[in-house]
Amino acid sequence: MNDTSAHTIGSDVAPLTQRLEAVRAKYHAEEAAAGAAALAVCVVSLAIGAVLLEYVFSYPSAVRTAFAAVFAAVSAGLAAVLVCVPLLKRFGLLRGMTLEEASVLTGNAFPSVGDHLRNVFQLSRDANAGALYSQDLLGASLRA
Repeated sequence: MNDTSAHTIGSDVAPLTQRLEAVRAKYHAEEAAAGAAALAVCVVSLAIGAVLLEYVFSYPSAVRTAFAAVFAAVSAGLAAVLVCVPLLKRFGLLRGMTLEEASVLTGNAFPSVGDHLRNVFQLSRDANAGALYSQDLLGASLRA
């Protein structure tokens, strides 16, 4: 294993890594957008439910205050889980999808890619960790 082949392999994997980073970012952004839509539906449903309960039962002000507090707490919790967590993953502040998970997702979406992309990343990771794979094997997997 000479330094030239190791550098070539690393430079061959770099564009794949950049593309999978873009896939990962788009996945988390779409997850946040779906969460925002679900949050809007939940908030509107809770508001309609609270208004209907108030209309039917005419609660005293203490109960209305409790309803408002519960409504605010549930809305904040849903916003944190459905929108903030995916955004934090998107910007790398929380652990999000790994490159291998992104390669599996890509392989599932594009049958022509299949497991090939995941295998390339596994070989690259193992080669960098000092496994007994030859650089020729890794190079052949990139060209296949």
